[in-house]
Amino acid sequence: HETLGLKLESSLDKGPTIAQVRKGAVDDFNQLHPFQTIQAFDMLLQIGAIRGKNAILDKLGSPIDGDVVMTFHRPRRVDVLLQNPKPDQLGIKLMIKNKVPGAMVLEVHTEGLIPTWNQQHPDEAICQGDRVLAINSVTEFKETLADMLSNESELLLTFLEY
Repeated sequence: HETLGLKLESSLDKGPTIAQVRKGAVDDFNQLHPFQTIQAFDMLLQIGAIRGKNAILDKLGSPIDGDVVMTFHRPRRVDVLLQNPKPDQLGIKLMIKNKVPGAMVLEVHTEGLIPTWNQQHPDEAICQGDRVLAINSVTEFKETLADMLSNESELLLTFLEY
């Protein structure tokens, strides 16, 4: 994947997600096809006939000759507005990685603000594997996440739904 110019994050079972597009074949493709760009947070679902996270990562670890057909899934952005949230009332468990933007939803509990929001918005339900991209428009929150969740009377969480 280095010649493709992709830095991948592989926490999701569905497929690896793009953490960053660097110089390489994908960047070249993006410049030639500005309306079909491959972007950070897109999920790589298939290379040729190969599907599944482990098979895709194995394929990317071996030399690829000739043209490559890849299928990507672009996540949908969903904004969730919560009033008077407390960290222990969100009803989700998050995982933060140092070199990957945002925080991944590891679990959605049965009780809490997010599960209640899911019941009220079933078409936009937040699920395991989705990613919190921003909190109150702040995208760099790794160091301040606990403070933000404890001190704000209103939270606007921007999720990427896979």
